[in-house]
Amino acid sequence: MPLKAVLLDLDDTLVQIDTDLFTIRYIDLIAAFIAERFPTVSADQVKKIVINASRQVTRDIDPLHFNQDVINAFVATAVSAST
Repeated sequence: MPLKAVLLDLDDTLVQIDTDLFTIRYIDLIAAFIAERFPTVSADQVKKIVINASRQVTRDIDPLHFNQDVINAFVATAVSAST
């Protein structure tokens, strides 16, 4: 049977998890996934970019900016600066 939905419990009302541990592991997995597919970038570089892009989103308070646009701009700048 194909997957029809993915449900997320973002406020720990249904499943209690260690959010800090989850976040660290999640970023590690994302970094490994990207680094495996793009050998010119290391997992550590990806982690740094993901963390800093997330920080940039929380700093951007302009209601006209979509989170995805802020992330895209940050990643583009970070990648071009590292080449």
